[in-house]
Parts: sequence; structure tokens; C-alpha cells
Amino acid sequence: MERAIPPAVRVPPLVGAIVGGAVAAGPLVGATSRGAPPALRIVRSVFWSAALGYLTTSLVDFAEHFRLEKEATGHYLRSRVVPVGETLNHAATVGTVVSALALARPVRSRRLRARDWWLLAAPAVFLALGWRDEFVYHRRRSTHREDMMHTIPHLAAGVMWTTLYAMRLRKWR
Repeated sequence: MERAIPPAVRVPPLVGAIVGGAVAAGPLVGATSRGAPPALRIVRSVFWSAALGYLTTSLVDFAEHFRLEKEATGHYLRSRVVPVGETLNHAATVGTVVSALALARPVRSRRLRARDWWLLAAPAVFLALGWRDEFVYHRRRSTHREDMMHTIPHLAAGVMWTTLYAMRLRKWR
């Protein structure tokens, strides 16, 4: 028996189309890697699909936070539903991802530099921040809709981290 889904928990079809388009762009980016070995083109395609999917669903999650705040308080930035600590947790997560994307490169020496240590630790930091966000904030208030929009980016990020490191830490040529 099929149940009607209340409007408050429906994800608009446009969101699905936007996320699908972002994920579909990955193979297009990977295909433009002319001169790269086929295996690297595949890894790049998967990376870009995951990264663009992560970015898009994260933006939807952030919009959902603003929507929840507006619905509950009448203001987008009141920080009653989405506490300041959660916003700071998200900022640290974004910083972790951006810094790893910017700094990733093969570890070339036996003596690790600070950059190398960060690249090796960044996925664990990302995971810890994600768990903290789930257990401290989301599990206390989440609707199924918000929970879905939050879980999917973390799954995409796992693939993104794996393929980023496969691309950057392995010597392909």
C-alpha cells in the first residue's frame, strides 16, 4: 500500500534533476583528459561525479538548514534550529575538503612534511567532523528529508576522497 508523502518532506523533482546533472558531468570531465591513460580517465570521471554530487547535495543541505531556521523562527540566521556549533562544524568540514583538494599530491620523500601529514589525516578529520555533525546535531532534530540530504553527500565524499587519493598519490606516467 502506497502512502502519501507530506509536502514538507518531499524533495522537489528539480533538486533530483540538478544533482543528476552534476553527477552526469563527471564522465564528461574525465573524457576531456586527453593523453591520460584510460584508467586515470575513469578515476577522474568517478572523482568528478562524486565531487560534483557532493557539492550539489551539500548546497541543498545548507539550503535546508536555512529553510528549517526560517520555518521555525521566521529568520534565516537566528541559530535556534541550526546552532552556531553546527555551522562551525560545517565550516571546518568545508575547510578540510578544500584544503585536501588544493594540497593533494604524491608523497615523494621518506621524511613527511606538514602538508603530507595533513593529506594523510584529512579523511579521518572529515570522518570525525561528519560523525560529530550527525551525532551531536542531526540526530536530535532531523526529519527524514534532512537526514537523506545529509547522508548522501557523505557517501559521495567517501568516493571523492578515494578517487582523489588514487589520482594524486599514485604516479600515473
